[in-house]
Amino acid sequence: MFSLLFTQELEQVKRMSSREEEEMLKKHAVEKRQLPKRIRSEMKTRELMFRESLRISMVSLNNQEDERERLKRFQDSEKQRYRAEQQRQEIKQKRQLEDLRNSFESTLRELEQLQNEKRKQLMEHENAKLLQLEEEHSAEFKQWKNNLKPRKQVCILFLKFSL
Repeated sequence: MFSLLFTQELEQVKRMSSREEEEMLKKHAVEKRQLPKRIRSEMKTRELMFRESLRISMVSLNNQEDERERLKRFQDSEKQRYRAEQQRQEIKQKRQLEDLRNSFESTLRELEQLQNEKRKQLMEHENAKLLQLEEEHSAEFKQWKNNLKPRKQVCILFLKFSL
């Protein structure tokens, strides 16, 4: 009976952990979809700001080739920043998922340890109860056996006097 309860408790924890893992995976998928949009928006804003700063700083020089070269370098650096941001997000999500799984594993190990301790205590209690019942039975049997001789004697005396 108790092993069934322990098994049910373990299954419940496993179901809960798989639900939480699914929720985290869904959240990560949403973040993964939203990241490119957010970064593109930031890239456009930063590029507009860079172009404006170039326009202001190049007013006096008016060198379009140098302006294009600077813009190209800026765009390349933005692409690298974009890739780095994607990698950071992937690493962060992997770490979160790994941490979640590790916490579930430690929770399961802890639960199994507690269940084993409870099982051990239950077995000790049952053994103590059986020992107590056995001692009581032995005492009753001894008392019955001791009372058996006087009853036999009473029966024999009764039979002698009745004959």
